[in-house]
Amino acid sequence: MERSYSNARMANSFTFWNDCVEPEDLEEMWMDPAVSAEWIDVGETKGQKVHLSRDPDGQPYLTQTEMRVIYKKFQTFQYKIDVDF
Repeated sequence: MERSYSNARMANSFTFWNDCVEPEDLEEMWMDPAVSAEWIDVGETKGQKVHLSRDPDGQPYLTQTEMRVIYKKFQTFQYKIDVDF
């Protein structure tokens, strides 16, 4: 399955993880023990929308735990290129 990620979509809807990643990717994040523990500790519940963390100015940010999981995901991500000749 080919996925596309839109910076505009993320910038406009950056309130919940569910708004800026595919459901399969969110499920993978829940499956990571460190991420699920972090989210549960702040009151998130699997099956509900997951809030993005906010700094004191109200700006969204990724925690180090979330960044680690995303980094690992990108390391294994393979780009599919279709070329018609």
